[in-house]
Amino acid sequence: MNAFNRPFIYLYSFFFCLRYFSLNVAMRIPILVWPFSLKVKGLKRGQISLSAPVRHAMVVLGFVGTEGRSTRKSLISVRDGGSLSFGDNVTLARGTQVVVNGGKFCVGNNFFCNGDCFFTCDGNITIGNSCLFGWDIDLNTTDGHQIQIDGTWRESTGQIVLGDHIWVCSGSHISKNVTIADGCVVAQRSLVNKSCSTPATLLGGMPAREIRQKVEWKK
Repeated sequence: MNAFNRPFIYLYSFFFCLRYFSLNVAMRIPILVWPFSLKVKGLKRGQISLSAPVRHAMVVLGFVGTEGRSTRKSLISVRDGGSLSFGDNVTLARGTQVVVNGGKFCVGNNFFCNGDCFFTCDGNITIGNSCLFGWDIDLNTTDGHQIQIDGTWRESTGQIVLGDHIWVCSGSHISKNVTIADGCVVAQRSLVNKSCSTPATLLGGMPAREIRQKVEWKK
């Protein structure tokens, strides 16, 4: 953002906030939106909330992440009574899409999500504090269709719960009914379809397995 386009971005973001928050909250412009880079479908007032004290630009949507990774629009789509909750210092970079079909998409404080990520939220997706996502990451709480095995229909929707200080590297996928403990790292292009209850664990592979424990990482 430079001095030339800053006033227009602030004005655009103010009217965006006014659609979903009271005037007192909108005046502070808690959600900063890059003009025309975000498409919103179905979202109504009362379906988006802020879980931290309101301040200017606490949530940033549709701005460029890693250079050259995405030129497409971001998307937020909320249907069937779904909802969104954002903490403080949250960034969803351009090209990231959040589709909430009756579930709840809940993000804690200090979350950076790079471009071209995709969240399918039929069940709930909960992401803790101080998490970092690379580009092209997929979190999916639904199989899309039910499957019958030995005459029994399996549940097609679940939830995803990520603890605090988790780094999910680019190209990774996390499936329904997965919980990941605090401090874990998901290696690049991994498929996580089982929970990990051991903190500070490196997960990697397709499907992912526990590769190493007592790992540390920093932004």
